[in-house]
Amino acid sequence: MSKFDYQAEINIDPTKLDLEWIDQPNKRMQFSQLCADAQQLVRELKNDMDVLEAQIMLEVYQNPDKFNLPKLTVDTAKAAVELDPRVRKIKQEYLEAQNDHELLKGALDAIDDRKKALENLVSLLIADYFSGPKTPRDIGSEYGRYKAEREQIQSDIAYKLSKRKERDESKPKRRRR
Repeated sequence: MSKFDYQAEINIDPTKLDLEWIDQPNKRMQFSQLCADAQQLVRELKNDMDVLEAQIMLEVYQNPDKFNLPKLTVDTAKAAVELDPRVRKIKQEYLEAQNDHELLKGALDAIDDRKKALENLVSLLIADYFSGPKTPRDIGSEYGRYKAEREQIQSDIAYKLSKRKERDESKPKRRRR
């Protein structure tokens, strides 16, 4: 699966609402397809994992010495299957595929939220929200300043948190009784 800059895909340029609207169905379809593909991969990996576990379970019962089992029981056979490197590898792939699928579901929700934001921005535009009595309002510049201010605030918060963490780490720790 190819990786996307999800944030860039959901951003809206308020100065180009017409173009954003034209592109919205394409973005929705793109993310729907990616989400469906990711879900299919999860299903396929789950099936492959189940088959592999069954095959290894048969191997364990047919040749317990190969797995260094002192005594063959249901629990030791299950443990041998769980510890097999092939099972561990496919389980890791399965977990990563699940994570990718969840991320794409979130991105698909964000694309739906983007549609609602576009609807609201157009409603504001129709109501002349973006025009002023004396000078026209430049929403693009305002949004840029707003975004810069938010980034500065986040940067300040991160800086203060790092300073607090450094201060807390430098303090001697008390022992509890």
